[in-house]
Amino acid sequence: MTRHHIRPSRQTAAGQGSAGLGPWVVIAAFLLPLAAILAVAWLGADAVIAQARAYADQDLRAEGDLLAARVNGELLEIISTLESAALHGWDDSSTHHDIEALQSKALYGLDEAPAKAAHARAVRQARAVGSALVVDEGSSPMLVLAVADHPDRPARIAMAEISPDELLGAVPRREPLGEAALLDRAHHALHGNTAGQAWTNSSDSLSAARPESMLRTIRPLRDFPIYVGLARPEPDGWSLLMQNGRSLLVGAGLCLVLVPAGFLVLTTLVRRRLVEADAKRSLAFQEMEHVQKLSSIGRLAAGVAHEINNPLAIIAEKAGLMKDLASAAKDMPKAQRFIGLNDSILQAVTRCRAVTHRLLGFARRMEVRPMELDVNDVLRETLGFLERDALYRGITLDQELDEDLPAIESDRGQLQQVFLNLLNNAMAAVSDKGRIRVSTRREPDGVAVEIEDNGVGMSRETLAHIFEPFFSTKGEQGTGLGLSITYGIVDKLGGSIEVDSAEGEGSLFTIHLPLRANIAETVGTQINGG
Repeated sequence: MTRHHIRPSRQTAAGQGSAGLGPWVVIAAFLLPLAAILAVAWLGADAVIAQARAYADQDLRAEGDLLAARVNGELLEIISTLESAALHGWDDSSTHHDIEALQSKALYGLDEAPAKAAHARAVRQARAVGSALVVDEGSSPMLVLAVADHPDRPARIAMAEISPDELLGAVPRREPLGEAALLDRAHHALHGNTAGQAWTNSSDSLSAARPESMLRTIRPLRDFPIYVGLARPEPDGWSLLMQNGRSLLVGAGLCLVLVPAGFLVLTTLVRRRLVEADAKRSLAFQEMEHVQKLSSIGRLAAGVAHEINNPLAIIAEKAGLMKDLASAAKDMPKAQRFIGLNDSILQAVTRCRAVTHRLLGFARRMEVRPMELDVNDVLRETLGFLERDALYRGITLDQELDEDLPAIESDRGQLQQVFLNLLNNAMAAVSDKGRIRVSTRREPDGVAVEIEDNGVGMSRETLAHIFEPFFSTKGEQGTGLGLSITYGIVDKLGGSIEVDSAEGEGSLFTIHLPLRANIAETVGTQINGG
């Protein structure tokens, strides 16, 4: 099917579809920007609310850290007061802390123990480690503190209680953001004010906010096993929107301008993409036609090679027989000259066979199968196909092949196609008596092949298009498919290709091949010309 037959059908189908979709396109052009504006406004409102709540939570955490540090300092002052009382008695310890805030003050000797369980536990811990803070969980929770006179050899323990409310009341706060509460290890409130209700499952306090609708933060004390909790109601979303109404109005106005413009840009891009897709499809059909022609040429060349091989076999057989007869004849004049001429015939037949075998290998369609191969061998075989042309034109073929190159798993026929395409381009780019360098080297994850020539080179503008289908610098002599197909084969084999060129200096093609190529079974055809 030719391009002439395909293009009208596509245009007709597009015309029939667009005629029925006209009203829907108008409706969509009106509704899509409106829906986009509403969606952007909704997302903007959510973003404003989320950002404001994040700031509120961040501020609450900062105040919690400050309050925890101050409560920790207040408790350290109380510990200092108790230490002074354990050494000198309560009368000499009033300079350290307000004694009136402390309750149940007592001194205990080495063998004395209070009757209350929480007090006894605090005294035991103070004798063991020097100081202790214990939570007395009763109807009115209290903080029990105990300090020994000497940490190493305690002789007397000073103990006192302080209520969580008294402790928080002694800590100064400026413009508090939330209600504070002291919490135990399980994060249960130690007092029953409105802040304490934020840490329970009930909402019977004066605060109307339920715990799940509040912002809360818990900050640990550095030196004591209790926590400071701060809680505040979450900011109302509507009030936040009103506070940020100006930004929302500006955003809505921008949406009214940008969304239709974006819709037009998107429509233009889609239309351009469709046009490009149609052009690529047309190029693909042209490429298929060209490949089919080349495939026919390949089959013809394969038939010619087979037909030539038959006479060559007869010539080789007869020349060998004549050589044997001349060697057996003892009185044949000039027998050695006759044998030498037969050897020349046999050498020419061998050379012709090599040419026809190469022609079969490069021109026929072959099943693509991965195999373990030596890249150097593939290059030598490909270069052998071009040696006579290079010798006739005086072109030097330098081979710098790494003999320690590892074997790779790839497709031999497709690699030959890649190398032949690049070498043909190099032969076309250099003048007579030019130079082409072919080298290989080992890489960490594969091998690299370099094909360099000192030909005419390419400009930056040309380099940007050399891998595009049907782009050629040879005019009518080139198909414009050589490098495009070369790039596709290298990519299919899991490798990559790089080009470095400058006008008047030549070109360098570098092919990177992996040690193992993931090749799907396919069919390839040799295509010469770039």
